[in-house]
Amino acid sequence: MKKNSLLALAAVAVVVIALAVLTSPSRHNAAQSRVGKRIFKDIPLNDIETVVIASGSSTANLAKVNGAWVAPDKYSYPADFGRIRDTLVKIAELKIGQTVSLDEKQKAKLKLRPPSASASADGAGTLVTLLGSGNREIASLLLGETRERKAAPRSDFPFGGGYPDGRYVSPDRGKTVYLVSDTLSDITPQIRDWLETEILNVSGSDIRTISIRHPDKPELRLSRAAEGSALTVEGLAADEETDTTKLYSLESALSYLRFADIAEPGLPDSETGMDKPTVFEATTGKGQVFTARIGATPTNRTERYVKFDVALRPADTNAAPGGDTNAVA
Repeated sequence: MKKNSLLALAAVAVVVIALAVLTSPSRHNAAQSRVGKRIFKDIPLNDIETVVIASGSSTANLAKVNGAWVAPDKYSYPADFGRIRDTLVKIAELKIGQTVSLDEKQKAKLKLRPPSASASADGAGTLVTLLGSGNREIASLLLGETRERKAAPRSDFPFGGGYPDGRYVSPDRGKTVYLVSDTLSDITPQIRDWLETEILNVSGSDIRTISIRHPDKPELRLSRAAEGSALTVEGLAADEETDTTKLYSLESALSYLRFADIAEPGLPDSETGMDKPTVFEATTGKGQVFTARIGATPTNRTERYVKFDVALRPADTNAAPGGDTNAVA
Protein backbone atom coordinates (compact mmCIF):
# COMPACT_ATOMS: atom_id res chain seq x y z
CA MET A 1 0.00 0.00 0.00
CA LYS A 2 1.29 3.45 -0.91
CA LYS A 3 2.49 5.83 1.78
CA ASN A 4 -0.18 8.42 0.89
CA SER A 5 -2.87 5.78 1.24
CA LEU A 6 -1.57 4.85 4.67
CA LEU A 7 -1.65 8.50 5.74
CA ALA A 8 -5.21 8.85 4.48
CA LEU A 9 -6.29 5.76 6.38
CA ALA A 10 -4.60 7.07 9.51
CA ALA A 11 -6.46 10.36 9.20
CA VAL A 12 -9.74 8.52 8.79
CA ALA A 13 -8.95 6.42 11.83
CA VAL A 14 -8.25 9.53 13.89
CA VAL A 15 -11.55 11.08 12.84
CA VAL A 16 -13.44 7.88 13.62
CA ILE A 17 -11.79 7.59 17.03
CA ALA A 18 -12.54 11.25 17.79
CA LEU A 19 -16.17 10.78 16.86
CA ALA A 20 -16.35 7.69 19.01
CA VAL A 21 -14.99 9.60 22.00
CA LEU A 22 -17.36 12.52 21.49
CA THR A 23 -20.39 10.27 21.21
CA SER A 24 -19.36 7.75 23.83
CA PRO A 25 -21.88 6.79 26.53
CA SER A 26 -19.55 8.16 29.22
CA ARG A 27 -20.03 11.76 28.04
CA HIS A 28 -23.75 11.28 27.68
CA ASN A 29 -24.02 9.62 31.07
CA ALA A 30 -22.02 12.42 32.71
CA ALA A 31 -24.50 14.98 31.41
CA GLN A 32 -27.46 12.83 32.35
CA SER A 33 -26.11 12.27 35.85
CA ARG A 34 -26.68 15.95 36.66
CA VAL A 35 -30.34 15.91 35.66
CA GLY A 36 -32.53 16.47 38.69
CA LYS A 37 -29.73 18.02 40.73
CA ARG A 38 -29.53 21.65 41.78
CA ILE A 39 -27.70 24.04 39.49
CA PHE A 40 -26.02 25.65 42.50
CA LYS A 41 -24.67 23.32 45.16
CA ASP A 42 -24.96 25.83 47.97
CA ILE A 43 -25.94 29.50 47.92
CA PRO A 44 -25.58 31.23 51.32
CA LEU A 45 -28.83 33.17 51.10
CA ASN A 46 -28.23 35.11 54.30
CA ASP A 47 -24.97 36.49 52.89
CA ILE A 48 -26.65 38.11 49.88
CA GLU A 49 -26.68 41.91 50.24
CA THR A 50 -27.30 43.03 46.66
CA VAL A 51 -29.33 41.69 43.75
CA VAL A 52 -28.81 43.10 40.25
CA ILE A 53 -31.17 42.10 37.43
CA ALA A 54 -29.94 43.48 34.10
CA SER A 55 -31.35 43.15 30.60
CA GLY A 56 -30.60 45.56 27.78
CA SER A 57 -31.43 49.11 28.90
CA SER A 58 -33.34 48.04 32.04
CA THR A 59 -31.68 47.24 35.35
CA ALA A 60 -33.21 46.57 38.75
CA ASN A 61 -30.87 47.17 41.69
CA LEU A 62 -31.93 45.86 45.09
CA ALA A 63 -29.89 46.24 48.27
CA LYS A 64 -30.21 45.11 51.87
CA VAL A 65 -29.61 48.09 54.15
CA ASN A 66 -29.76 47.68 57.93
CA GLY A 67 -31.58 44.39 57.46
CA ALA A 68 -34.25 45.79 55.11
CA TRP A 69 -34.42 45.49 51.32
CA VAL A 70 -34.64 48.79 49.43
CA ALA A 71 -34.31 50.12 45.88
CA PRO A 72 -31.28 52.49 45.84
CA ASP A 73 -32.21 53.88 42.42
CA LYS A 74 -35.67 54.80 43.73
CA TYR A 75 -34.53 56.94 46.64
CA SER A 76 -34.09 53.83 48.83
CA TYR A 77 -37.83 53.15 48.83
CA PRO A 78 -38.76 49.80 50.47
CA ALA A 79 -38.62 46.80 48.15
CA ASP A 80 -40.99 43.84 48.18
CA PHE A 81 -39.25 41.56 50.68
CA GLY A 82 -41.58 38.62 50.00
CA ARG A 83 -40.88 38.67 46.28
CA ILE A 84 -37.11 38.98 46.80
CA ARG A 85 -37.10 36.12 49.31
CA ASP A 86 -39.12 33.84 47.04
CA THR A 87 -36.87 34.64 44.07
CA LEU A 88 -33.65 33.91 45.95
CA VAL A 89 -35.01 30.62 47.27
CA LYS A 90 -36.21 29.68 43.78
CA ILE A 91 -32.77 30.33 42.27
CA ALA A 92 -31.01 28.42 45.05
CA GLU A 93 -33.26 25.39 44.59
CA LEU A 94 -33.41 25.45 40.77
CA LYS A 95 -32.88 21.96 39.35
CA ILE A 96 -31.44 20.84 36.04
CA GLY A 97 -33.97 19.41 33.64
CA GLN A 98 -31.58 18.93 30.74
CA THR A 99 -28.01 19.81 29.76
CA VAL A 100 -27.98 21.57 26.38
CA SER A 101 -25.06 21.86 23.93
CA LEU A 102 -25.24 24.98 21.76
CA ASP A 103 -22.95 26.83 19.40
CA GLU A 104 -22.57 30.62 19.59
CA LYS A 105 -25.22 31.24 16.94
CA GLN A 106 -27.73 29.11 18.83
CA LYS A 107 -26.88 30.85 22.11
CA ALA A 108 -27.57 34.22 20.51
CA LYS A 109 -30.89 32.96 19.18
CA LEU A 110 -31.88 31.77 22.66
CA LYS A 111 -30.61 35.02 24.27
CA LEU A 112 -27.87 33.30 26.21
CA ARG A 113 -25.30 36.05 25.92
CA PRO A 114 -24.74 38.31 28.94
CA PRO A 115 -26.12 41.84 28.51
CA SER A 116 -23.27 44.22 27.73
CA ALA A 117 -22.25 46.97 25.35
CA SER A 118 -20.69 44.41 23.00
CA ALA A 119 -23.67 42.03 22.93
CA SER A 120 -26.47 42.78 20.53
CA ALA A 121 -29.92 43.31 21.97
CA ASP A 122 -31.15 40.28 20.02
CA GLY A 123 -28.62 37.95 21.61
CA ALA A 124 -28.56 39.27 25.18
CA GLY A 125 -30.55 37.69 27.96
CA THR A 126 -31.35 38.75 31.52
CA LEU A 127 -28.48 38.43 33.98
CA VAL A 128 -29.23 37.99 37.68
CA THR A 129 -26.20 38.67 39.88
CA LEU A 130 -26.18 37.94 43.61
CA LEU A 131 -23.56 39.88 45.57
CA GLY A 132 -22.30 39.70 49.13
CA SER A 133 -20.36 42.20 51.22
CA GLY A 134 -17.87 44.27 49.28
CA ASN A 135 -19.74 43.45 46.05
CA ARG A 136 -18.30 39.93 46.11
CA GLU A 137 -20.16 37.79 43.58
CA ILE A 138 -21.88 34.83 45.21
CA ALA A 139 -23.67 33.51 42.14
CA SER A 140 -25.12 34.58 38.81
CA LEU A 141 -27.81 33.17 36.56
CA LEU A 142 -28.29 34.12 32.93
CA LEU A 143 -31.89 33.78 31.80
CA GLY A 144 -32.43 33.04 28.13
CA GLU A 145 -35.56 32.33 26.12
CA THR A 146 -38.37 30.14 27.37
CA ARG A 147 -38.84 26.71 25.82
CA GLU A 148 -42.12 26.53 23.93
CA ARG A 149 -43.89 23.20 23.92
CA LYS A 150 -46.17 22.57 20.99
CA ALA A 151 -49.75 21.99 22.04
CA ALA A 152 -51.62 18.96 20.80
CA PRO A 153 -54.78 19.83 18.84
CA ARG A 154 -57.60 20.19 21.34
CA SER A 155 -60.44 22.47 22.29
CA ASP A 156 -58.48 24.81 24.57
CA PHE A 157 -55.86 25.47 21.85
CA PRO A 158 -58.09 25.92 18.79
CA PHE A 159 -55.43 27.78 16.79
CA GLY A 160 -52.51 25.48 17.56
CA GLY A 161 -49.35 27.18 18.82
CA GLY A 162 -47.76 26.25 22.10
CA TYR A 163 -47.05 27.30 25.65
CA PRO A 164 -43.88 27.96 27.69
CA ASP A 165 -42.92 25.02 29.90
CA GLY A 166 -39.32 25.83 30.79
CA ARG A 167 -36.40 28.19 30.30
CA TYR A 168 -32.81 28.05 29.10
CA VAL A 169 -30.42 29.28 31.79
CA SER A 170 -26.70 29.45 32.44
CA PRO A 171 -24.86 29.71 35.78
CA ASP A 172 -21.60 30.84 34.13
CA ARG A 173 -22.66 33.58 31.71
CA GLY A 174 -23.40 31.32 28.77
CA LYS A 175 -20.64 28.71 28.93
CA THR A 176 -22.87 25.98 30.33
CA VAL A 177 -26.54 25.86 29.39
CA TYR A 178 -29.33 24.03 31.17
CA LEU A 179 -33.04 23.71 30.56
CA VAL A 180 -35.15 24.09 33.71
CA SER A 181 -38.85 23.45 34.18
CA ASP A 182 -39.63 26.88 35.67
CA THR A 183 -40.18 29.77 33.23
CA LEU A 184 -38.90 32.25 35.86
CA SER A 185 -41.24 34.84 34.37
CA ASP A 186 -41.44 36.80 37.63
CA ILE A 187 -37.72 37.69 37.54
CA THR A 188 -37.86 40.99 35.66
CA PRO A 189 -35.37 43.88 35.19
CA GLN A 190 -38.03 46.57 35.78
CA ILE A 191 -37.47 48.09 39.22
CA ARG A 192 -41.14 48.95 39.71
CA ASP A 193 -41.95 45.23 39.81
CA TRP A 194 -39.79 44.93 42.94
CA LEU A 195 -41.16 47.86 44.94
CA GLU A 196 -43.61 47.52 47.81
CA THR A 197 -46.28 49.46 45.92
CA GLU A 198 -49.07 49.26 48.49
CA ILE A 199 -49.66 52.65 50.09
CA LEU A 200 -52.85 52.05 52.04
CA ASN A 201 -55.51 49.41 52.38
CA VAL A 202 -58.38 50.89 54.36
CA SER A 203 -61.75 49.18 54.11
CA GLY A 204 -64.52 51.48 52.90
CA SER A 205 -66.74 50.32 55.75
CA ASP A 206 -64.24 51.76 58.26
CA ILE A 207 -64.51 55.28 56.84
CA ARG A 208 -66.64 57.62 58.98
CA THR A 209 -66.11 60.98 57.25
CA ILE A 210 -64.69 62.23 53.96
CA SER A 211 -63.90 65.79 52.94
CA ILE A 212 -62.67 67.05 49.56
CA ARG A 213 -61.24 70.55 49.26
CA HIS A 214 -60.50 71.99 45.82
CA PRO A 215 -58.47 75.21 45.45
CA ASP A 216 -61.36 76.98 43.69
CA LYS A 217 -64.48 74.97 44.62
CA PRO A 218 -66.66 74.63 47.74
CA GLU A 219 -65.69 71.88 50.16
CA LEU A 220 -67.54 68.57 49.79
CA ARG A 221 -68.24 66.61 52.97
CA LEU A 222 -69.63 63.12 53.50
CA SER A 223 -70.36 61.39 56.78
CA ARG A 224 -71.69 58.13 58.16
CA ALA A 225 -74.27 58.58 60.93
CA ALA A 226 -73.56 55.21 62.54
CA GLU A 227 -71.47 52.12 61.93
CA GLY A 228 -73.05 50.07 59.16
CA SER A 229 -75.01 52.97 57.70
CA ALA A 230 -74.29 54.54 54.30
CA LEU A 231 -72.19 57.63 53.73
CA THR A 232 -74.30 60.66 52.90
CA VAL A 233 -73.39 63.96 51.30
CA GLU A 234 -73.84 66.87 53.66
CA GLY A 235 -75.82 69.93 52.55
CA LEU A 236 -77.75 68.38 49.66
CA ALA A 237 -80.66 70.48 48.42
CA ALA A 238 -84.16 69.03 48.38
CA ASP A 239 -84.00 68.41 44.63
CA GLU A 240 -80.52 66.83 44.71
CA GLU A 241 -79.61 63.18 45.22
CA THR A 242 -76.39 61.24 45.72
CA ASP A 243 -74.67 59.55 42.76
CA THR A 244 -74.16 56.07 44.25
CA THR A 245 -71.44 55.16 41.74
CA LYS A 246 -69.31 58.16 42.68
CA LEU A 247 -70.12 57.59 46.34
CA TYR A 248 -68.70 54.05 46.16
CA SER A 249 -65.57 55.32 44.39
CA LEU A 250 -64.94 57.80 47.20
CA GLU A 251 -65.67 55.27 49.92
CA SER A 252 -63.25 52.72 48.45
CA ALA A 253 -60.57 55.22 47.37
CA LEU A 254 -58.14 54.02 50.05
CA SER A 255 -58.83 50.31 49.53
CA TYR A 256 -55.90 48.44 47.98
CA LEU A 257 -54.25 51.73 47.01
CA ARG A 258 -51.07 51.32 44.92
CA PHE A 259 -48.68 53.79 43.30
CA ALA A 260 -47.28 53.83 39.77
CA ASP A 261 -43.87 55.35 40.56
CA ILE A 262 -41.86 57.27 43.15
CA ALA A 263 -41.57 61.01 42.53
CA GLU A 264 -38.22 62.71 42.87
CA PRO A 265 -38.20 64.21 46.39
CA GLY A 266 -36.54 67.44 45.26
CA LEU A 267 -39.20 68.48 42.73
CA PRO A 268 -40.63 71.95 43.51
CA ASP A 269 -44.27 72.26 44.58
CA SER A 270 -44.95 74.40 41.52
CA GLU A 271 -44.09 71.43 39.29
CA THR A 272 -45.87 68.72 41.29
CA GLY A 273 -48.93 70.89 41.93
CA MET A 274 -48.51 70.69 45.70
CA ASP A 275 -48.71 74.48 45.87
CA LYS A 276 -52.42 74.27 44.97
CA PRO A 277 -53.49 70.68 45.64
CA THR A 278 -56.88 69.07 45.90
CA VAL A 279 -57.04 67.69 49.44
CA PHE A 280 -58.84 64.41 50.16
CA GLU A 281 -59.22 63.61 53.86
CA ALA A 282 -60.84 60.52 55.36
CA THR A 283 -61.27 59.60 59.02
CA THR A 284 -62.11 56.26 60.62
CA GLY A 285 -63.97 55.33 63.77
CA LYS A 286 -60.60 54.65 65.45
CA GLY A 287 -59.50 58.25 64.98
CA GLN A 288 -57.17 57.58 62.05
CA VAL A 289 -56.86 60.50 59.62
CA PHE A 290 -55.68 59.82 56.06
CA THR A 291 -54.86 62.86 53.95
CA ALA A 292 -54.02 62.78 50.25
CA ARG A 293 -52.84 65.94 48.53
CA ILE A 294 -53.46 65.49 44.81
CA GLY A 295 -51.35 67.60 42.49
CA ALA A 296 -50.51 67.94 38.80
CA THR A 297 -50.02 65.37 36.05
CA PRO A 298 -46.36 64.59 35.15
CA THR A 299 -45.26 65.41 31.61
CA ASN A 300 -46.20 62.72 29.08
CA ARG A 301 -48.01 60.65 31.72
CA THR A 302 -51.59 60.12 32.82
CA GLU A 303 -51.05 59.72 36.56
CA ARG A 304 -51.07 62.46 39.22
CA TYR A 305 -48.57 63.48 41.86
CA VAL A 306 -49.95 62.57 45.29
CA LYS A 307 -48.59 63.18 48.77
CA PHE A 308 -49.95 61.20 51.71
CA ASP A 309 -50.08 61.94 55.42
CA VAL A 310 -51.34 59.64 58.17
CA ALA A 311 -52.27 60.88 61.63
CA LEU A 312 -54.10 59.71 64.74
CA ARG A 313 -56.75 61.94 66.22
CA PRO A 314 -58.01 60.50 69.52
CA ALA A 315 -61.16 62.09 70.86
CA ASP A 316 -59.44 63.63 73.89
CA THR A 317 -56.17 64.86 72.32
CA ASN A 318 -54.92 66.80 69.35
CA ALA A 319 -53.94 65.01 66.15
CA ALA A 320 -50.54 63.35 66.26
CA PRO A 321 -48.51 63.40 63.04
CA GLY A 322 -47.88 60.10 61.32
CA GLY A 323 -46.24 59.08 58.07
CA ASP A 324 -45.48 61.15 54.98
CA THR A 325 -45.13 59.63 51.53
CA ASN A 326 -44.62 61.13 48.07
CA ALA A 327 -45.83 59.11 45.09
CA VAL A 328 -47.21 59.21 41.60
CA ALA A 329 -50.53 57.38 41.71
